[in-house]
Amino acid sequence: MSVSDDGGLAVSGSMDRTLVLWNLLNGQALRKIEVQNQVSGCMITSGGKCVAATLARGFYMVYEVHTNVIWRTGQLFGNHSGMCLQSDIITELAKEGRESQARTMA
Repeated sequence: MSVSDDGGLAVSGSMDRTLVLWNLLNGQALRKIEVQNQVSGCMITSGGKCVAATLARGFYMVYEVHTNVIWRTGQLFGNHSGMCLQSDIITELAKEGRESQARTMA
């Protein structure tokens, strides 16, 4: 489970091949996202824009919260998964977000 920096959103993952987005202000599930494999871990970006998840058998995915789009998926070599991958994906997403905002402001 991972909580956004503002404390408003959370994401949880499960062995039943689902991710659930939660509104922590009212405790309600916002969305249930079915994925291709069991979820081994998940993280939400600081602004709550994206969710990164590592899945069984070395798969990963990135989901954009506000558009309801899975926009990046892949498979690692072997059966690697876990927090290191999630952290790397979240770092890259944050970097992409900052660069995008800078281009918009320019």
